[in-house]
Amino acid sequence: MKTFKVIQILVSGMILLLVLSTLNDALCQKKGKTRVRAYYQKLDNNNIQLRALLTVGSGKNMMGVIGAQIEVQNIVDDEQVLAVIETDVEGEAVLQIESGYPLTRNENGYAELNFVFSGNDTLRKASRDLEFKDLILKPTFKEEDSVKIIRISAYEDSAGVKLPVPEIKINIGVRRLLSVLNLATIETRKNGVAEFEFPNDIPGDSIGNLQILIKIDDDRDFGTVISKSNVKWGTIVDYNNPGNGRSLFGDEAPLWMIIAVFIVLGGAWYHFIWAIIKVWGIKKQGNPETI
Repeated sequence: MKTFKVIQILVSGMILLLVLSTLNDALCQKKGKTRVRAYYQKLDNNNIQLRALLTVGSGKNMMGVIGAQIEVQNIVDDEQVLAVIETDVEGEAVLQIESGYPLTRNENGYAELNFVFSGNDTLRKASRDLEFKDLILKPTFKEEDSVKIIRISAYEDSAGVKLPVPEIKINIGVRRLLSVLNLATIETRKNGVAEFEFPNDIPGDSIGNLQILIKIDDDRDFGTVISKSNVKWGTIVDYNNPGNGRSLFGDEAPLWMIIAVFIVLGGAWYHFIWAIIKVWGIKKQGNPETI
């Protein structure tokens, strides 16, 4: 009898602990783990575009956080708030800084930014640091003896002194209607200069214009830097379509096909009308008296 009471007490205690644990989880629900990613891009008009992506979850269950406030701070020396940006339906927030804005930089020329999400009742706080230098891409276009050469100078402006940037990879492409035609990836020499011989068979518009894109893609120190130039180096293309005349694969059907279609349709309508007349004649010749 005593053994039964002991077992009953133990079972009751376990049930009580389970109930308390369930209530504790319900009352103290765990906050979702968030993550901030930050990207830097220098546009072709020398404006700076900062992009932050706020996600919640992990692995395949990660998804963007909508309508969250992210604070962008310039953290060299004194912490300075540049802006507060809000995420869109994909969890992305964008801040564009106009060219010439005085970002505070450290002694090595890096701008140090911090992207901070303060969290809320259901999400944990998160932050991400971002460092980048200011890189200047200066392309020049020259043509000698029918050879087209692009000469690209890459340098950073450090306290008014232009320092060449060696061994940095530069992508060269041409803007197409819906994409970019990648031509080559070249690398700067010790003097910060790289050259590329442009091909002569790239189709342009009706007068030969091309938009040439020069891009450094997601560099560790300089982020993404883009330069766009319109140059008359393309082959002239006539985009007017005169058509193919009357043919099976042209804009208008050949005459023999039109005549054949009319003959077939005329024969079909003739037999249809002839059948109606015959049915009407049979009805008139029938006996109208009821048996």
